[in-house]
Amino acid sequence: MAEAAEEETKQLRKEGTLGETEWAVSVSTVFVPGNVDAREMALAAGAVPYEGGDPTIPTGAYETTRWVRITQAADGWRGELTGTSW
Repeated sequence: MAEAAEEETKQLRKEGTLGETEWAVSVSTVFVPGNVDAREMALAAGAVPYEGGDPTIPTGAYETTRWVRITQAADGWRGELTGTSW
């Protein structure tokens, strides 16, 4: 799921990190690791147990959130993954 991060965008513009044609977006991925090794790698990469309220998500699911800088350019939109933080 991708969501506009309006408060982060305002703050990053105030700090000079984002320009007027850039926006902060958070992208969350919910998944169930296929085995113990996959779970351990996901935890090392910052995954946390899923605590959302979606009843269709299986037990044992994890979630990761990454930040993306979206830029409006003359030839379209571009996204740049910044990682787990700015």
